[in-house]
Amino acid sequence: MFYQKKKRTAGRIQTAPEGSKVHLECSVITSDPQVRVEWILPDLSTLEDSNDKIEFSEGGKLVILNASMSDSGVYHCIIRTKSGVDLMPLRLTIKERSLSPTALNGQKITIKRGGFFSLPCEVTSVLPSQTIWYLPKNQVLLPTQRTRRLEVTENGTLVGRKLMQEDAGEYSCVASNLYGVDMLSHVVEVTEVKRGVKPRINTVTTSMSVLAETDVFLPCKATGNPEPNIVWTKVSTGKVQRSEQVSTEKSVWKLVIHILP
Repeated sequence: MFYQKKKRTAGRIQTAPEGSKVHLECSVITSDPQVRVEWILPDLSTLEDSNDKIEFSEGGKLVILNASMSDSGVYHCIIRTKSGVDLMPLRLTIKERSLSPTALNGQKITIKRGGFFSLPCEVTSVLPSQTIWYLPKNQVLLPTQRTRRLEVTENGTLVGRKLMQEDAGEYSCVASNLYGVDMLSHVVEVTEVKRGVKPRINTVTTSMSVLAETDVFLPCKATGNPEPNIVWTKVSTGKVQRSEQVSTEKSVWKLVIHILP
């Protein structure tokens, strides 16, 4: 008696955000009308029919409704025909929509509007692995893919250019193969660039009467961006007079005129 040797198809890797509908494909190419497809779930139970959580189609497709973190794991598609059995493993990773503070294990960077960043994602694995970047609002970018301002290079580094306020948020690099998954998550904050504002003197002293042979204190407070430099001059001579800072505010100064005996 002769037995057909079992075949094992190379596995696949798939990642999806929490709450989405996930489609797991199990392509069947055979002329056998009695082909049968089964799925082994991560908990090693066998699924042959649909239930409230998972839909099972005749073509072998598995549809997970409203995927949760507990759906992550390795699934096995079993194809049975008269000539033998084929087995295909598939690792599914479900990513949280909003990461907890403890999951943010990467960089926390602040960038001015219009600036750029470079977030590396170096993967060390003996076996082939898949790298996916999750952007804010759970958009997905694969290596060599790009958007208007974001691009993933061939080595997995995410590069952002001319960033806007809507580019702020969580950026997660997910690397997975059939034996496991790892994730590196960064937080990017984009701040507005302050526009230049011309200096304005807020303290007004038009005239002052003082006793002879006494010190005179003339305050001067000014605002502007960048911070203005305050210099006093004597109108009659045009000479620069000595000034001293008299407040914790950098823009508050006074002119001190000392009357020497």
